[in-house]
Amino acid sequence: MLDGFKIICVHNDIFPLEVVYAAAYALLEKSYVFFEEDDAHVQVYLRPKDGKTDVVHLFWDQLICLAMYGLQSSQHAKTRQLLQQRVLLTAGYDPNREELLVPWGDPSD
Repeated sequence: MLDGFKIICVHNDIFPLEVVYAAAYALLEKSYVFFEEDDAHVQVYLRPKDGKTDVVHLFWDQLICLAMYGLQSSQHAKTRQLLQQRVLLTAGYDPNREELLVPWGDPSD
């Protein structure tokens, strides 16, 4: 049953389950994927569809890239929020105003 499948063991305390799923999803066009999970780790089974592609290295590349993206995104969340607030304040946005301000005027005129 597991002929041609490469098995990768990923520990849950190092990589969140969402990141493992996202990395596997990125390889769906190139490989067959299935999982076995328990409390401590996830086993990812990969087999290339063409029989030649090195899906193990591709999986690890995706896993590391997605984990770093998630880490950087969470670290910069406060900065992003402050920038969005600044843009809305300088654009004349007023959350208490009922009508929508549009630069092209009212289309009913």
